[in-house]
Amino acid sequence: MIVDRLGFRPSHAATTLVRGTPRTVAVVVAHMTRPSTVVRVASALAVLAEEGYDAIVCNVDTPRERDRHLETLLPTHRADGVLAISLPLCREQLAQFGRAGVTLVSVDTITPGVPQTIVDDVAGVRRFCAVNGEAYGTYGMPSDSMDDLFDRPDVVLADPAAHIVVARRGEEAVATAMIFESDGVASVQWVGTVPAARGLGLGAVVTTAVTNLAFAHGAASVTLQASPMGEPVYLALGYEPLFRYTEYVRWPRPPRD
Repeated sequence: MIVDRLGFRPSHAATTLVRGTPRTVAVVVAHMTRPSTVVRVASALAVLAEEGYDAIVCNVDTPRERDRHLETLLPTHRADGVLAISLPLCREQLAQFGRAGVTLVSVDTITPGVPQTIVDDVAGVRRFCAVNGEAYGTYGMPSDSMDDLFDRPDVVLADPAAHIVVARRGEEAVATAMIFESDGVASVQWVGTVPAARGLGLGAVVTTAVTNLAFAHGAASVTLQASPMGEPVYLALGYEPLFRYTEYVRWPRPPRD
């Protein structure tokens, strides 16, 4: 192409004028060198690129750096939105986003006033079952097994020890995880991503979300059982192996009496 031979480089400023929007998301992240943080940033950048967004990545190691980046981003509207990763924000900073009309998404922190993607209705439980029905088909599990296991979604929702998170792309549920807490120990269960959305880091996102939920609800420790596919994800997030065992599963399940 002629533009390639001439060494053309797109102008972000010109593109912004044509679009009427920067179509840019600022990723403000605390402590970029942490392995678990690298996974989150890489996943976010992959999704933003696929959706046609440019990204501004700002590393924050001190509260002063955080404040400086926010002061630069908000008044100038350099970004359509801000993705804050592992970055606690105070109420005044949240109010600044509201006044500037800039969308904020917070990852890995419980931020006052910022919605969390947590299942709280029967439809959400059904989406959780549908995602894992498809995801665990990789291991030979029949797709209707989840509906059998969670045939009383009202009971699941009423249990204060159980929490479910579902991640979506647009309106489609593509990844999910569940946490169950007992006597101060929480167990991460049913982490699944539909095959079409694998490789984007969504398993890490939902695992992080339920892990943080467990600690927020008072758990002293969080455990999980890792499949060969999930083990690298959990290790990158900071989980440590304690022991290994072989699990035998029979599909289809024997008929109930």
